Amino acid sequence: GAYEPQAVSPWLIEPFVRRRQPSILYGDGGEGKSTLAIALGLSLASGISIIPGVTVLGSGNVYMLDFESDVDDSVGVAHDLAKGAGITFPRQRMFYRRLSGSLADHIDNIAADFAVHDISLVIVDSLVAAGGVDANESEAARMYFNSVRTFGCASIGVTHVTKAQSNGTEHAKPFGSAFWWNLARIAWQVKRTQEEGQPAATLGLYHRKGN
Repeated sequence: GAYEPQAVSPWLIEPFVRRRQPSILYGDGGEGKSTLAIALGLSLASGISIIPGVTVLGSGNVYMLDFESDVDDSVGVAHDLAKGAGITFPRQRMFYRRLSGSLADHIDNIAADFAVHDISLVIVDSLVAAGGVDANESEAARMYFNSVRTFGCASIGVTHVTKAQSNGTEHAKPFGSAFWWNLARIAWQVKRTQEEGQPAATLGLYHRKGN
């Protein structure tokens, strides 16, 4: 009864990320999901949208939790994106941690980091690796969403589709249990097209779910 609705926009990065809500980017391997997630994080950290058509409302600190790659790939991509966009890399606003096991195993240490650095957005790459158990089990999705909810900030989870879905099914869903889809507030499918021998690729972004 004492709560007063906030007058600020519910969006952190429109139309991909809402404040304190979980979003998912999903698609086949090599489609550009991780690069897109990093570009969104870089936009928020710098306060400058580097993606046409995307609106960043203010700026905030970003934390990348990497379960698949390493710092040279993840942070290196962020530096390359900043250089390509002609902006200064926001060194004091982007943080990185390389992890193994499940996200739930590290929740105490991560939460302590988030409190110190006042994190607005966490990027988790990838959900299958961060689940700790079989992604087809509902428990994997439940543990992940409970973990990011504990952080009290917005999140972007990067994940895959099944091979059968990636071979032509336009309305594919994230790999694993249906609860990955059910518990996400926003879900975007990423598809990449690139002509052979051409240096540029086009990313198709399909808004599949929005609560």
